[in-house]
Amino acid sequence: MEKVLSGSAITGRKKTDDQYDFYETPKWATEKAVEAMLIDGILNKYDDIYEPCVGAGAISDVLEVYGFENLRCSDIQTADYIKGDKGIDVYDIEDNVCYVVFTNPPYNLMTQKEKNGGSMLKEFLRISNKKVILLLNIFFLSSRERKELLDNSHLRHIYVHSDRVTMYPYGKEPPKNGGTKMYAWFVWDKEYNGQTTISRI
Repeated sequence: MEKVLSGSAITGRKKTDDQYDFYETPKWATEKAVEAMLIDGILNKYDDIYEPCVGAGAISDVLEVYGFENLRCSDIQTADYIKGDKGIDVYDIEDNVCYVVFTNPPYNLMTQKEKNGGSMLKEFLRISNKKVILLLNIFFLSSRERKELLDNSHLRHIYVHSDRVTMYPYGKEPPKNGGTKMYAWFVWDKEYNGQTTISRI
């Protein structure tokens, strides 16, 4: 059987009725991250970028506007509004299929214990041959269980949003109140072995 050469992860969080309830990344949050990463040399517009949790395309749409020329995207969901390849699971993707993974992953799977099917970070690092860039709650850092994983995962840089970020369900009107949670873009570089650095955007 031919292995998938482009893939995705689950885009949303599951509710108790087993319906996907995914949340879109605000455009401004992606714009701030991309601008900072271009200046710092973290990203290059010619990089082979894969967004595996694309949903309706909130992040990929911004990358396209910024002129990224080698962009692929997909998702495990199959609804008509899903951008890119549909019905692809990150766990089925072949190793080293892209240069950069750039996405907002399902946080519940990012923090799930490995013995319960977690370790999605390891999957992203496996399918990228260079960098992994993820938007995560800042509390992803504060876990004794993930300490060893983070200490040995080539975490290069963290871009912390100075403004709180509100994620809202796809198709719903954005809330009028300000964000309530602290988010940051985590950058893993498989060739980097130095100390993790932090900047505010």
